[in-house]
Amino acid sequence: MLGKKYRDLAQEKVLFPIGRIIAKTGVSPNQITLASVPLALASAWFIINGNLVPALFFMVLSIFFDNLDGAVAKSTNQTTLFGNYLDAMMDRYVELILISAFAFTGLWFESILALGGSLLPSYAKARVGLIIPSDNSDWPAIGDRADRLLILITGTAAAVIYPVVFGYSMLGITLLAIAFVSHVSTLQRMAYAAALISKHEETLQQKSKK
Repeated sequence: MLGKKYRDLAQEKVLFPIGRIIAKTGVSPNQITLASVPLALASAWFIINGNLVPALFFMVLSIFFDNLDGAVAKSTNQTTLFGNYLDAMMDRYVELILISAFAFTGLWFESILALGGSLLPSYAKARVGLIIPSDNSDWPAIGDRADRLLILITGTAAAVIYPVVFGYSMLGITLLAIAFVSHVSTLQRMAYAAALISKHEETLQQKSKK
């Protein structure tokens, strides 16, 4: 939804300049990756205690660090396969921590829907790789992690000013919105996966006839 174009622009104009500055301190990309988790835990603690302003601050900081690691790695030529893997795993932990925290505020049903939905799009893509050769290009991007986190940040910020909208919790609406876009993303990726698998099967059949 945000689109690769805008994410690349944000990296080029914001993250890479900051990444080059941080790289001079000697901090490694993996250390920045790992730092996003305790920041997410701090946000979760404030969410659970109903302090949304500091929760929002640490939420944004955690997500910022989560995106900064790649900029530092590229600016210092420290990109590694394990760093890529570690970044992806910490992404899941950060999202798990932030969304789970709302369950302790009474929004357990909405949190379950949002959390369950947020885990499915990545699995829908990764599972195809165990069946047929596939790569990371051209997959549907609506409802991906960037979209979900943008909804989470925006909804939390809105809840500071408007905690209740039409008699319902703004945070609850936010979580339901995350669940909705997540499941839309999953269905899109399942359809795309079906097309990839069908194409692969056709290719195998054509090879078998030769």
